[in-house]
Amino acid sequence: MLKPNPPGRPSDLTDALMEHILSFVEISHIDSQVARLSGIAPQRISTWLKLGREHMIMDTRSVYAQFAEKYDKKMGNSIHVLLERMCALEGYQSVAWMLEKCHREDFGNDGSDIKELRQLFKDITLGKELQNGS
Repeated sequence: MLKPNPPGRPSDLTDALMEHILSFVEISHIDSQVARLSGIAPQRISTWLKLGREHMIMDTRSVYAQFAEKYDKKMGNSIHVLLERMCALEGYQSVAWMLEKCHREDFGNDGSDIKELRQLFKDITLGKELQNGS
């Protein structure tokens, strides 16, 4: 693990704690719930993620950057699994609702994203129907 940028107080974010937090990302797709499930204050995780994303932009490899990178990757994979489930279901509304509520910045009901998601679902469904009918 990379050490946080010296000087300063050592970070509370250890390898073990990082893996503990990351283990809850796939269970709950909501940052505050991930924090609560892992027993960490939501503000603390938000601070670590904010620092990590800032460090990533500045190309500073710190423990926070490593955490933010792993967290974002895990969350992205988790969203991908939800999208796959949605495509497999005939009634996709519950998964679409969860994505819209939990990841508003990516799947919020701003119109264009929802239309694109619905079109993707229709295309996949049509492809499965054509495949089954052939």
